[in-house]
Amino acid sequence: MIPWIDLEGAQSDVIINQINKCPSGALKYHLNKKEVA
Repeated sequence: MIPWIDLEGAQSDVIINQINKCPSGALKYHLNKKEVA
Protein backbone atom coordinates (compact mmCIF):
# COMPACT_ATOMS: atom_id res chain seq x y z
CA MET A 1 0.00 0.00 0.00
CA ILE A 2 1.13 3.54 -0.69
CA PRO A 3 1.79 5.20 2.69
CA TRP A 4 0.14 8.54 1.86
CA ILE A 5 -3.15 6.92 0.79
CA ASP A 6 -5.47 5.89 3.62
CA LEU A 7 -8.30 3.85 2.07
CA GLU A 8 -10.08 3.67 5.42
CA GLY A 9 -10.07 7.47 5.80
CA ALA A 10 -13.37 7.96 3.94
CA GLN A 11 -16.36 6.15 2.47
CA SER A 12 -15.78 4.40 -0.87
CA ASP A 13 -17.95 6.86 -2.82
CA VAL A 14 -15.96 9.83 -1.48
CA ILE A 15 -12.68 8.17 -2.50
CA ILE A 16 -14.05 7.32 -5.96
CA ASN A 17 -15.26 10.89 -6.49
CA GLN A 18 -11.82 12.23 -5.59
CA ILE A 19 -10.08 9.75 -7.91
CA ASN A 20 -12.40 10.81 -10.73
CA LYS A 21 -11.21 14.41 -10.25
CA CYS A 22 -7.59 13.47 -11.03
CA PRO A 23 -6.73 15.65 -14.06
CA SER A 24 -3.98 13.37 -15.35
CA GLY A 25 -5.99 10.15 -15.05
CA ALA A 26 -3.09 8.59 -13.12
CA LEU A 27 -5.35 7.39 -10.30
CA LYS A 28 -7.52 4.33 -10.92
CA TYR A 29 -9.81 2.13 -8.83
CA HIS A 30 -11.47 -1.27 -9.13
CA LEU A 31 -14.69 -2.31 -7.42
CA ASN A 32 -14.80 -5.88 -6.16
CA LYS A 33 -17.94 -7.92 -6.68
CA LYS A 34 -19.89 -8.82 -3.55
CA GLU A 35 -20.05 -12.52 -2.77
CA VAL A 36 -23.50 -14.11 -2.82
CA ALA A 37 -24.13 -16.63 -0.05
